[in-house]
Order: sequence, then C-alpha cells, then structure tokens
Amino acid sequence: MTSQQVIREEVDNYKDTIYAIIGFMNLFRYDDQSKSMRNNILFFQGCKLYPKVENENAENERRNNGEYVTPDIGIVLSNDYGIIGEVKCSFPKDKTLWEKDFIQLMNYDQELTGWPTNSGTVKTHDVVLLTHLSRAVAVKKYFEENEGVTFIKPFSIIEFHRYTQLKEFFFLRLNHGNISESVNGKRLEDGISIPMNVFINVYSRYKLYDAPPPLPYLLEIIWTNIIALRAAENPKFPTLRKNQKIEVEIELNELTDLLYQQFTFYQFSSTRRELQSYYRLQPKYPKHSWVVEACKKLIESGDAIWKDESEQVVVIYFKRHTDIFDHFVKLCSKSEDKNQLKLFNEKNDD
Repeated sequence: MTSQQVIREEVDNYKDTIYAIIGFMNLFRYDDQSKSMRNNILFFQGCKLYPKVENENAENERRNNGEYVTPDIGIVLSNDYGIIGEVKCSFPKDKTLWEKDFIQLMNYDQELTGWPTNSGTVKTHDVVLLTHLSRAVAVKKYFEENEGVTFIKPFSIIEFHRYTQLKEFFFLRLNHGNISESVNGKRLEDGISIPMNVFINVYSRYKLYDAPPPLPYLLEIIWTNIIALRAAENPKFPTLRKNQKIEVEIELNELTDLLYQQFTFYQFSSTRRELQSYYRLQPKYPKHSWVVEACKKLIESGDAIWKDESEQVVVIYFKRHTDIFDHFVKLCSKSEDKNQLKLFNEKNDD
C-alpha cells in the first residue's frame, strides 16, 4: 500500500471506531416502540474508573498513583446495571501482542468506582469487546484457546462492519458470550443493521474520542468546522478565489477547547444534568499536544505561521480547496514518504 492508502485506511478505522461506540450506545438509548430516545440511560466515553477497595485511604492512594481504567464505552441503565468495554477496529498480525489488549479488558472485570451515579458505583456490569468483522473469528479463537484470559463478569465479543446494499449500513452482531440486558442481547444475536443516516442526522458532531486521531482527519475537522467558519466572517470570503487567502488568528487553548466542546462525547453531557459535573472532573480530549502537532503541520506546509515566539497563537492562511481531506492526506503522506526514505538511507549507511 502507498502511504496515502495507509493514511486513508487509518482514518476509516478511526471513523469505524466512533461508529461502533455510537452504534452500540444507540441500541440502549433508542426505544424502537416509542421511536424516541430513552431518558434513563447514561452514556460516557474515555472517563476514569478506579478499582474499588474497602479501605478509603488505599483507594485514594490508588487514585494518586494513577491506577484507573478508561473504557471506550460506558453505559449505565436505570436498574443500576452497567456495561463497559473497548473498541478494537484492528489487531496486530502478531498474536502475541493481543495479550496486552485482553489484559486491559480483564482490568474492567472487577468492582470499579467513578461511575456517573450517586454512589459512584453500579450493582453489576458487563464487559464487552467490539471488533471488526474481519478479525472477530480470530479474536474469539484466541480468547477461547488462552486459559490465562478469563472473566468473572459477563463478557462478550461483538463484531461490526460497514456495508452497502442500496443504502449504507453499520452492522453489529454478537460473536461470543451474551449481554445481560436481555432485549438487546437477543437483538445482537440476530445482528442489527443501523442505517448510516442515523450517524449523519443524529450523531454527526461526534468526531473524536479519547484516542489520537490520524493527523489528516484532525486537520480536516479543524479547517472545515472552525477555521472556515472564522474565515466566513471576513467580508472578502464570498468572493475569495482559489489562489487567495484569508488570515484567521486563533489561540491554541481556544482551539483545543472548541474541539472538546463541539466534537467529542462531552457534548452528550451538555444535555444531561447528571453528566455535566461528572465530565468536568474527567480528562479532556483532544489533548493539547494533538492540536499543537496539527498546527505545526500547517506551519510546516506554509498554511500557517506562529503569531509570535510564544507559539500560543497561530495565524492560519485559509484557502479554498477542492477536497480539503485529500489535500491533508497528500500533505501528511509526503512527510511519511520522507521519513521512510530517511530510514531506508540510514539502514543503507549501516
């Protein structure tokens, strides 16, 4: 594969991870009978949960030592039952590396505190792993053949993929185990196809989760959803030609906050009073370092400059592009090609 193809595949995987998170969450949020969203479901993503211990001092010590887990998926149902889990769109070819992923899942297989409930706990919870259809059978086999990978709490593997049949759908199906919540557990046994327009019409603003996005993808979000809107405030914008530019000045802290507030799962909490204070205590994403890296890439390409030596404010030269995502894929692939060529030359020097 070329470097551009690798980048595009990475972006597709990142998007599919978000679709899997949203699709699984939506199974519990959406009531098929009333055709409306349930109000008794809490959903959270990328938030810290801590191992529960009886001794309060020991619990505080664990927190201070950074002993916590941050599941990709967290759901609390009305009967104080929860579900937490991971989404792994792909697994390494080297199966010896899979142990790390299952150790992470086994860390969820214990009593945890920090749930968005009054007590900070739930009575019981399931552990789930969502993975792409192309890897699900191999992952299931790995789990069944490794005696060291065990779960006390209900554990399930759910496979997913996108497909087109007149319209585009996102498919979820139970591959192993079962979900304790019987209604959706049964539905997942048969497989559930979710129209992609659900993601577009209802969840279109959810573009980032708590893992670093591919750089071209993050750059496209910044350019299209923030910089372009700022540029549109300029009187020159309506008549801007392809070879012309508009300067847009923005602080990096502001840029990071806008991404967090508008394009992460934090915005789900903004409509739920129960989650507002909860999310305020959680780590924010995107991390500031991700945004700095994106701005440095724009500066490297000549699309931006630092306003001053403090490097806290960036001036971006907004231009019209026929395909902004394609522009950033090509931009980032050049860096990949240069790095590979440099590595090749260094090996030859040896």
